[in-house]
Amino acid sequence: MKRIFTILLTFVLLGMTCVGCAPPQLGQPSDDSDPTKAEPKKVLITDQQGRALSIYDLNVTDWSKPEWTWTTEHKNFTNVSGAKYRYDPHSKMDVIAFCCSGGYCGIISYPLGEVIAYVDNAGGNPHSVEVLPDGALVVAASTGSYVRIYDTTFYGDVSKKYTQIYFPDAHGVLWDPVEEVLWVAGTNQLWGYTVSADHTMTLRDDLKYHLPDGGAHDLQPVYGQPDCLWVSTGSHIIQVNKKTGESSTRYEGWHMISATANVKGLGNFEDKTFVFAQMANVWKEWNTDTITVGHYNEEEGRYYLEPRKLPKGVAYYKLRVFKKDYL
Repeated sequence: MKRIFTILLTFVLLGMTCVGCAPPQLGQPSDDSDPTKAEPKKVLITDQQGRALSIYDLNVTDWSKPEWTWTTEHKNFTNVSGAKYRYDPHSKMDVIAFCCSGGYCGIISYPLGEVIAYVDNAGGNPHSVEVLPDGALVVAASTGSYVRIYDTTFYGDVSKKYTQIYFPDAHGVLWDPVEEVLWVAGTNQLWGYTVSADHTMTLRDDLKYHLPDGGAHDLQPVYGQPDCLWVSTGSHIIQVNKKTGESSTRYEGWHMISATANVKGLGNFEDKTFVFAQMANVWKEWNTDTITVGHYNEEEGRYYLEPRKLPKGVAYYKLRVFKKDYL
């Protein structure tokens, strides 16, 4: 068992809620002592040095190799920057959507890894990806400052049929099935767009939020709290109430993580476990080889932070809680 670092600061629990967020619906804690009984807690990572998508289970202590991995020799499958686990209604299969700064983006079946839809060279430094409920592929590009929705109805090369909006420094996209909007994050903005049947994106004026910090990067659901979203910025990890736009750095465990800068990927499980990845100049400035896991001890009423080292030669950018659910 890897050494767990204890945070000595004891604090009064504030509840894992930002202002106005519904209280979490917490699951039962897993039995980490027996991996055969523990509920899987898997993370999907984008390995930039190894040019791969990989899955690891937090309940497994031996991380010498991933549980599942996928790669391709495609010339633009470089600097894998985003990935999400979803369900494709066309193929009726579980899928993983991915994007690369090198330009190759697509959807593959899981676990077989067959390419279903792809774009050879999206351009503009693709940074985040999503699959809409109709199976369409969404790509957000940072230097290109765009969000595109590719029609994947016919599979294969889908590069020629897409809709697009301008969004400065687009870094994060997330579909919200409750509000029925596509959330987009970049710079100090978090905006919600409706999406029509022909994939026209229209900004909802009541979902045009200003973030307290610049450099918005990762955008993820707070699982267990359907009213909240995680947003990482250049200097903080915050929670945003998606109904009011209020943001907060005070949530359960905030003492340890809210002031963490340059977080490239983050997420949580319903049993209060959270994970994040902070750039650490491994291989490249923005990469890291360590996943930080926050474990909550019910008896002591405190969190413990555990750094999980990945195998040598792995330098990754983002991590994802391996869940198909949008929220």
